[in-house]
Amino acid sequence: MDDFYFIEQEDPEKVLEMIINLVRERIPKRFGFDSVNDIQVLTPMHRGTIGAGNLNIELQKSLESRRGRRVSRRPSL
Repeated sequence: MDDFYFIEQEDPEKVLEMIINLVRERIPKRFGFDSVNDIQVLTPMHRGTIGAGNLNIELQKSLESRRGRRVSRRPSL
């Protein structure tokens, strides 16, 4: 399978950094995707460093600083 990568990391802070780097840099560069419109990050948790709440906040901050404009969340289905 060429489109699946498993990256093992135990430290939640490092996981957060890796996710942000993947969304901002690596995935768009490798596949030509737009960080905001083409990439979706899924997490099985709501709380904690890599829970949905914090992950959304940190990704928004990171992507907004890069684009220079506000990034809004899409409504849940």
